[in-house]
Amino acid sequence: MACLLTSCAAPKVDTDPNAKYPIVKVDGKKYRRIPAEDYLMRTYVPVPPAPNSEETSILVDLPSRRAWLYKYGMLTYTCVTCPGKVGHETPTGTYKVIAKHKDWTSTLYHVPMPHFLRLNAMNGEIGLHQGPIALEAASHGCIRLPKEAAEQFFNSTPVGTTVVISNPETVLESTAPETVLENAAELPTY
Repeated sequence: MACLLTSCAAPKVDTDPNAKYPIVKVDGKKYRRIPAEDYLMRTYVPVPPAPNSEETSILVDLPSRRAWLYKYGMLTYTCVTCPGKVGHETPTGTYKVIAKHKDWTSTLYHVPMPHFLRLNAMNGEIGLHQGPIALEAASHGCIRLPKEAAEQFFNSTPVGTTVVISNPETVLESTAPETVLENAAELPTY
């Protein structure tokens, strides 16, 4: 009878939300290794309104390290970001996607930048693309997105999409012209 009861008992459920992360030892202490992307997503950030009601728009908030993708003013996707580090700060303003490159490699830093959405900021030098997410700002001015998010943003965003990069802690100094280049070959390479 005791054997029957133990085999029918409910299985023990691990309620620790960190259980899926590996345990590592540092100086004799045990820690869970939580990826920066997961750690940053735990912070509550209210969803801001869409920058406009266009077919597609993107809002990037630098202090909260979040990006939101909107369709006709409705939120469709959100993710964490990794913006420009000190000395290579991501410029704030309202920009347009002027080109899309599925498998771009930076000609300046010689690193892959998959799913690159080039913006008309800083002469087309920056954009949104797939890249590693760090706890600190770490890019050279671009907005890095996690792989799944970069794919979603790339596939959902046509050339001409409005991208607002904001930092409520500072005043927006300027806004790039709203022109969209028709021919990506006219763009400088970086």
